[in-house]
Amino acid sequence: MIVREAKDEDAIRVALLILARQGSFDAPAEAKQQCLQTVMAMIESRFHYVIIAEDLQHGVVGMMLGEVGINEPDKILVWGLYLLEEYRNKAIAKRMIDFGLGLAKGRGCKVVRFTTGPDGKGYYETLGAKVVSLDYELEV
Repeated sequence: MIVREAKDEDAIRVALLILARQGSFDAPAEAKQQCLQTVMAMIESRFHYVIIAEDLQHGVVGMMLGEVGINEPDKILVWGLYLLEEYRNKAIAKRMIDFGLGLAKGRGCKVVRFTTGPDGKGYYETLGAKVVSLDYELEV
């Protein structure tokens, strides 16, 4: 298993992983193209992080997505961490996080904030992360 920053040639595989996570394989072609364009822009941006876990036999099996804070350039917000189910509970997510923390530290960041749903809360706490906010949403 290799953990690394995504390159341009990884964009399609990362977009497919995002679609798999969202259960959107049957999305219209336009939506799939938009997902791919967004991933490509993130990979090329110096304000975003796209870290992948790559199995040499099966390709990209996990990703971590984040961005540098606009008003707080010493903070990184990680808003997407996903592994295919068969690769979970094998310390791969921890390897992606450690890789991302190393990148962040090397770029002068002091804090990495993770957004998560209820499923991920306990996981980040096991890494030593502290709860600092709650997110709420309203359906319209």
